[in-house]
Amino acid sequence: MRSTLEAMQQQAEGHERGAQPAQGGSGVPASFGPLAEVARDEGLCLYALQRWPEAAEALGGYLAAVPSASDTGLVTSLLDQARAEQ
Repeated sequence: MRSTLEAMQQQAEGHERGAQPAQGGSGVPASFGPLAEVARDEGLCLYALQRWPEAAEALGGYLAAVPSASDTGLVTSLLDQARAEQ
């Protein structure tokens, strides 16, 4: 689902600007916009399932896309824990 939403977002932005959007190291577009919450929620679900590497990737992608989010402290803490469990 996430990859479908990312592809749709990239396609829409490409049509608006005539170019491909920039991406962070985790594959989350820098201009992820409202879909950033999808990455965060995916990371939280994967964290709850103890799927540490996938949780770390999703949470890291969220922080890369929205570094000044209001829940940065919580997400950073969970990201650190997920990385420690790997």
